[in-house]
Amino acid sequence: MRKRNLMFNIKKFLYFFFFLLHCSPSIAALEPPELLLNTQCINVHASWNNVAGATGYELWYQPIDASQDWDYIDLSSSTELSTPLWNGANYYIALAAYNAQEVSEFSPIELLTAGDFLLPPIQKISINNLNATISWNQIDNAEKYELWYSIDSLETWSQVEFDKNTHSISIDLWEGAYIQTTMASIGKYDSFSRFSEIIDIAIGGKPNITASYENTLYPIDVIDVFPASTASPYAPILQNCVYSKTRTQSCKLSTLPLLGQEFPAPSINNILDRTLVSHAWMTERFEQFLQLLPPDSLKLFRAVTAVVISADIRPAYYDASTGAVYLDSQYFVIKSDPKSVSDTVDQTPDYREGCSDSLNFNQLFRYIKNGDYAYFEAESERTINDVLLLAGQVLFHELAHANDYFPPSSLGQLDFNMSVHEAADNNIKNRVSHQLTQFFPLSSDVLKYLADVMYDCSNSTCQQTSYTADGVANEFIYDGANDTYNYNTVYEDLAMLSEEAMMLYFFGVERDIALTNVPTNKQASGDEYIVAWGQRHRISAPNIKNKIKFIMSQLIPEIDFASYIDNAPAPTDMIIGKSWNENITLGNNKRSKKSRLHKHQQPVWHINYQ
Repeated sequence: MRKRNLMFNIKKFLYFFFFLLHCSPSIAALEPPELLLNTQCINVHASWNNVAGATGYELWYQPIDASQDWDYIDLSSSTELSTPLWNGANYYIALAAYNAQEVSEFSPIELLTAGDFLLPPIQKISINNLNATISWNQIDNAEKYELWYSIDSLETWSQVEFDKNTHSISIDLWEGAYIQTTMASIGKYDSFSRFSEIIDIAIGGKPNITASYENTLYPIDVIDVFPASTASPYAPILQNCVYSKTRTQSCKLSTLPLLGQEFPAPSINNILDRTLVSHAWMTERFEQFLQLLPPDSLKLFRAVTAVVISADIRPAYYDASTGAVYLDSQYFVIKSDPKSVSDTVDQTPDYREGCSDSLNFNQLFRYIKNGDYAYFEAESERTINDVLLLAGQVLFHELAHANDYFPPSSLGQLDFNMSVHEAADNNIKNRVSHQLTQFFPLSSDVLKYLADVMYDCSNSTCQQTSYTADGVANEFIYDGANDTYNYNTVYEDLAMLSEEAMMLYFFGVERDIALTNVPTNKQASGDEYIVAWGQRHRISAPNIKNKIKFIMSQLIPEIDFASYIDNAPAPTDMIIGKSWNENITLGNNKRSKKSRLHKHQQPVWHINYQ
């Protein structure tokens, strides 16, 4: 967000210096390398591409405090470097390629920080009538804090700085005010943390949103999709509204309304009329899936404009700029499908795999029925009944996000002249998560920062890499979450709790969660993951029940979920010190016939306002 003139001038001078040092106007330069840095505590890994024509590479470095001149290391023909530094090491670094005739220009100068880098503040909001108070935690080594805010617009941002001793600000607002804020910490030498999660402040009536809205999710080439039903009245406009290759204006609700604006109880055909697929088999399989869903669960589709199932979606997500849910087609493959079906599914791993490799604990989860795994996950074993639970888990999660934006109580009040994106923002005061964070906030800052590492791939601090499963469990047990993913955002707090609640209510399956060690064997089985803490059916814990009642009363008010959860069994603790596999049937050591390891990897919520 911020362009610092000082940093710009330093870089401009250094590029000029490097050019004079290395480049001759009579010789065409090699392409500069593309430098990638990954820092985990004090361990640094640098890698770069193999530049055509280069025989070697030079890594130039200078301490950020300029206590030494620039120096370099000749790396010969290597294209990576791993080395430990020390806590607090701060360097400018750049990379150049060379051969016997010439030296390339330098890669963009990077700031390398090893050890406990600056963390961003975590904002918390309290609202009293027309006054909002924003508070934040103290960050070690922060010299000051910078708060960025946008008032009634998603395009214009302003900032204000506070000294390191200031940890709250009160703002007098007005009826209908809508403000978004984010914060960063600023340390020595003007070092800057990343920005914190954006939070919303909505006061009273209807916010005045002035930004323009574009669906810019797909500016690059994607697999073509087409309507599942060519007879659908929305077939001509569906792709352009929710899955375009080009930048298109977000469609108005008069063009593509939410399902619930037309159908208070959507049918299977209503949903298929709003479905796009990348391959024909997905239409048939999705219809089979919908036919197996409990009829009441179809009401959750009221909050979406469309469903997209495509071979190149990974992970699944909901997007408020289009109002659609996007599902990974791999969830719908079964063992009897021919190879021509499985060959259409992209095998690219979820981009978050490996995010938590630097941490000293694991979180595992699974769905259980009758003391055994509720479904087979491997495509080679799945039946359509396994797909019902596997895809159902993902779908319930994403539909929770959609109903967070557009709960049933708001559907009759939406303006058809607005785009779905504008309607989402104007409905901000009615968002369920907006109320959830006021009434049932999560308290553990430790877990919020760990969630950044686990799910956003933020670098871990030295302290975070030292946490054991026992230490994390002590933070988790007394808070109102059913998963570490709840701490990623308040939206995921809502989606994780409602996902487990709906899986229990509609399918009668219970969810296990456990915090375990990290086995030294990379191919470890569930026998080698030892439980430091674990629980089955956590959503009926006393400190979570009321959150569940509130959420479900908003998302699907036709169901008396309060009575259901009050009569549900209490959580069952796992046996500490026993393995993940041994805890499959709680109360004895019976082994499951489907015993397998399921490391945590949740679908994500995504919105692109740019």
